[in-house]
Amino acid sequence: MEEILAAARSVDWRALGDRSVCDSCLGRLFGKLEHGLANAERGGAVREIAGIAGDPCWVCGGLTARYDDLAVLVARKLEPWEFETFRIGSKIDFELAAREESL
Repeated sequence: MEEILAAARSVDWRALGDRSVCDSCLGRLFGKLEHGLANAERGGAVREIAGIAGDPCWVCGGLTARYDDLAVLVARKLEPWEFETFRIGSKIDFELAAREESL
């Protein structure tokens, strides 16, 4: 975690202005530094250093907070079929991807 925190200290967080970023989106920015941590864990640690607000998230608009609900919805839709494995794809909204890329 120390590598993530050191990197977070080197960022000029004022560039965000008044935009807030949730723990998951914030953690994704540091995802390549250390492994074995969830994005929300990384983001929570970075938030303490950065001192930025988290809600509502300027990047995802709260989508990452809905992952569990979306997983339940997918499981319900798949109930009629028997399967051992499956693959899920996603299509990321262009504006959401552009906001994340601008960070």
